Amino acid sequence: MSYYKLENKEKIILNLTVSVYLETGKPVSSGLLAQKLNYRVSPATIRNAMASLERQGYLYQPHTSAGRLPTDEGIRFYVDNLLSETLRSTPEALRIYSEELSVESGELDSLLLQVSQILASSSDNLAFVISPHISRVAFDQVKFVKLNDNRMMIVLVSTFNLVQTEIFETRTLFTQTELDRAAQYIN
Repeated sequence: MSYYKLENKEKIILNLTVSVYLETGKPVSSGLLAQKLNYRVSPATIRNAMASLERQGYLYQPHTSAGRLPTDEGIRFYVDNLLSETLRSTPEALRIYSEELSVESGELDSLLLQVSQILASSSDNLAFVISPHISRVAFDQVKFVKLNDNRMMIVLVSTFNLVQTEIFETRTLFTQTELDRAAQYIN
């Protein structure tokens, strides 16, 4: 998926949808988003943007009259957008850090080592970056995404917005609705 194809209003709607979903764990309606935006945008306009985001694979609708839920791509966009918004305030830092960081997906230890080196060199101080053991991380949200009949992905969002994903296989067949209910119960 290419994020650059999203229009500005779609980016705003997607970010707000994911944010509300992470707060509530429930499908997000266009009416609720209009309310959150102080009715500066009509629910009909929001529905059109949500339909476009659904066609592009960022949102899905569990059933006809339900609100929308973010897909893995939608959540990934949200997380990537949070990082870019944080770094956007310091364009020079973004340039320097993007040149210095070279981490393959899933290499948290390598990333932490590089971050500690950047912190130490930019502050002229000793820097430590310590990763908590996964069993000690408090998770705020859980989401299950059905990939195919026997494969699914679990998305865990910690209280400090660390996103952990894992793909696993199961012998039991679940529908996405059943997975959504399970996640809602756990949340």
